[in-house]
Amino acid sequence: MINWLIQFDVVASLLILITSSPKFILTQPTNSPTTPSPTPVPTPLPTNPPIPGSAGWYVDGDKCVLGESFTESLHPSASACCTDQLSWMSNELCVSLSTGVPTDMFYADQTASVCKQDCLAGNGLPCGGSPSDLSLTLYSSQILCELVVWKVCT
Repeated sequence: MINWLIQFDVVASLLILITSSPKFILTQPTNSPTTPSPTPVPTPLPTNPPIPGSAGWYVDGDKCVLGESFTESLHPSASACCTDQLSWMSNELCVSLSTGVPTDMFYADQTASVCKQDCLAGNGLPCGGSPSDLSLTLYSSQILCELVVWKVCT
């Protein structure tokens, strides 16, 4: 009987120890997963991030300008900008308007029935400055331009 009491006392002490110690708290099985959710992988940085303060040619209205832009696509030259962004007008005229350098090409002024040259307007005819209609065709010679004017006017 003494053995039984000693064993009972040992079992009672173990039960008290198990139920009172946080390490030995018994829990019931649950339906919840015991593994933690996966940690999201961070988005990698772009391999070619934009260079702050980089300069290039970008569209500003009806011409391309050289400068810095954080919102517009930058191009390495006025010609590339004109070709990519303002293809509705002749590349020569776009580059001329963008750089301020006249094309020295000719265009038909249908209102005056005359050909004008894209050159400094203060030099007198045939210099007429840049055309106001940016969709006009530019001709490499005055003779080609006059053929168009003559054909349209007759």
